[in-house]
Amino acid sequence: MDFYSFLTEKNNIICFCAIAIVTIIIELCIKKNLLPFFTGRKVLHVIAITICAYCIYKSSNKIYLSYIFLAFSILLAILVYKKVFASSTNQSYGIALFPLSFFFLLQLPFLHIHSIVFSVLTLAFADAAAGYIGFTYGKKK
Repeated sequence: MDFYSFLTEKNNIICFCAIAIVTIIIELCIKKNLLPFFTGRKVLHVIAITICAYCIYKSSNKIYLSYIFLAFSILLAILVYKKVFASSTNQSYGIALFPLSFFFLLQLPFLHIHSIVFSVLTLAFADAAAGYIGFTYGKKK
């Protein structure tokens, strides 16, 4: 299978479009003050990473997919640097690091797909929950 065929697989197109649509909707809701910044980011975090887990599980070529995650990591880092996303008090490159971690996980030949998907889903929910707990109950400095 060549890279173009991989990109045009129905499952991959659906995953890429779903993440893009959810990101755009949440960013617009944050910018129009329909959704608080923190809540919007956590919802986006859970939905986008869960879609990535599904895409990883269903992927027909893990190596091609890993390079797509690498490309998105670079693209997201550039977008954060240029402050394209809804503004916050600080610039966070965390959004660019999660696809980079998926790249590395998919490059490890000894990891079973279920271990990778479990790791990705743990990131989706545990990181969002930790952020919520810290934001809600953490000390204000």
